[in-house]
Amino acid sequence: MLFVGLASYGQDTILLSYHKTVNLIFYADVIDDDCSTDDIFMERKNNILKLGVSLPFENDKSINVYTADGMLYTFVTRYDENLTTLNYLIPQTQGIPIPNFESKPENIIESADGVKVDADSLDVICRNVLRQKRLFDDIGAPYKKITVELAGIWISGEYLYFKLLMSNESNIPYDIVSTNLYIQEKGFARKASTQPIEKKPFYVYTDSKRIPPGSIQKAYIMVFDKFTISKNKKLMFEMIEKDGGRRLEFEVNKDFIIQAPKLK
Repeated sequence: MLFVGLASYGQDTILLSYHKTVNLIFYADVIDDDCSTDDIFMERKNNILKLGVSLPFENDKSINVYTADGMLYTFVTRYDENLTTLNYLIPQTQGIPIPNFESKPENIIESADGVKVDADSLDVICRNVLRQKRLFDDIGAPYKKITVELAGIWISGEYLYFKLLMSNESNIPYDIVSTNLYIQEKGFARKASTQPIEKKPFYVYTDSKRIPPGSIQKAYIMVFDKFTISKNKKLMFEMIEKDGGRRLEFEVNKDFIIQAPKLK
């Protein structure tokens, strides 16, 4: 296997492509990472950080990588359809020691059922969801230059992963106050006698709760405890804007849940 030093492409620059996965190999385990864009997904496995692209991008992006030996590495990433190098061996001299470094504690959250879940493991699965091809077309709703689309539903273990694509063609940022599913009786208005049952995600994978102006299909992944829906009920999606009037709602075919493919 061929490993290339980072200097081969200039200082701190990593080339990425939609069709290929790039590996960064460090001398210590990768314990955390962050990126300046949703267009790049990262997956950690021991001392290897795998990088991929969910959408081609034009401007250079930055990523930070933190390793167990207390080092911080910062890279510039550049999109290149014709890249040939897939493996980079990163020398320790490329990083910066983190003062007063302490090992990162486990990032534990609770599911809606009260089960303790490792959030870092959920992040890895969500990045896998980002790589998946779109399952549905024309499932969503536009309103006042905001569009939300349901790209697919997948299952892994006990949890359902809903992938949404959000666009903002207006000049005003859309701040998300809540994104929910609710189960409602068929043929009834939303009134006191038939109150809908809310299904709130216990985890959301996104860099922020904002859809900036000019965003095109910004990925937003909601994680739920597994559930199914009886034949006399329907499933609705709702997204509400903070301090605003752009509320979006659409129905989700309940059979999509039963048909959800298993993530590999």
